[in-house]
Amino acid sequence: MTGYWLDGKKSVAAKEPMISISKLRKALHVFKYVEFVAVIAVLVTYSLATHQRNFIWKSPLILWGDCAEKSPHKPRPRNNLGNAYYKAGLIHKAIFEYRRAISLAPGYAKAYNNLGATYYEIGLVDKAIDEYKKSIKLNPEDGESHYNYATALHKKGLVDEAIVEYNTSLKLKPENPDAHYNLGIAYLNKGLFDQGLVEFRAVLRLQPDDTNARYYLTRTKSRGSPQSASGP
Repeated sequence: MTGYWLDGKKSVAAKEPMISISKLRKALHVFKYVEFVAVIAVLVTYSLATHQRNFIWKSPLILWGDCAEKSPHKPRPRNNLGNAYYKAGLIHKAIFEYRRAISLAPGYAKAYNNLGATYYEIGLVDKAIDEYKKSIKLNPEDGESHYNYATALHKKGLVDEAIVEYNTSLKLKPENPDAHYNLGIAYLNKGLFDQGLVEFRAVLRLQPDDTNARYYLTRTKSRGSPQSASGP
């Protein structure tokens, strides 16, 4: 190809590079291999991350421990970690986590209720009552706290006060068979047979296979001795 003039100077036309078909095929093959390796690397990374996350989610202790570590100033992970310890039977660790949750959020009613339940579990009924009172003061509409408070009062032999709290809890959470059952027992303790019958029937409506409720229902119908009924 002949040259041409540009701005008064002779220029040489550029030659287009020639690529052989074999080299082009080789380059495409290398590109596809690199692309394949990249895709595999992404899939492996994703699979490992998914496996690790699935492992964490399978164990509440690991899950909430991980959450608490990543969010050290949030009360909810501490409270839930306490729940996980409680279910695992690690009571003193549960107490520690509930206290940490409360220190992070003094108005966290659920943590007080859980701390009270944990104290009750190890026989510290008076301390449990103190925590239930705090929970109820913060959240008067929590039927679970009223039920737990009633159970602790019943345990202390304060049957009249327990009956009041059982009834309050059932107004807030009427489908709680345990509250109906314990209220039935409390009525038997007071010799209030008709009221006891109502509660045991309520238990069997909710849990037809509850053998304890059926036993006390039969016993109450025949006017068995209320002293034979045991509380929580």
